[in-house]
Amino acid sequence: MCRGVGLKWEIQPYFGPVAVAMARMNVSEAKKETGGMMAKASRLASSQSVLASCLKAEGEYDEAISLFQHTLAILVKIRGATSGAVAEALNSLAEVFFAQGKYEEALQVGERKSESEREERERRVGLGVSLRSLRSAAPPRTCPARRTPPPDC
Repeated sequence: MCRGVGLKWEIQPYFGPVAVAMARMNVSEAKKETGGMMAKASRLASSQSVLASCLKAEGEYDEAISLFQHTLAILVKIRGATSGAVAEALNSLAEVFFAQGKYEEALQVGERKSESEREERERRVGLGVSLRSLRSAAPPRTCPARRTPPPDC
């Protein structure tokens, strides 16, 4: 079963060729969508990912790989190489390679996913350190009515 959350054509209750056909309609609609480029690219990436998952379930691995790679390129461009969505797309791509018996390719993609997740964790830790240093450099706050420091949150 293929799942498409937030897509124009709900494909969750469908299986097999029907799910693939509905996922193709979602991709087609996403390509026609007007509006901001970021929103359009995000919707296209989401629709393509669902279609690729449906194709993988049907054993159409080559087309699924092509779609996952295109989705990955879009996500890297709009969200950055270390976003969670990129890690998820890399995982899906690795699963297709594994299902196809291409274990070396699956391992390489899996390593890219791990690296992406590590970089994202490091970025978040760095952000936390920056926020802590800003807080410690700020003058202490006081409550105007009492002129006492506020309780720690």
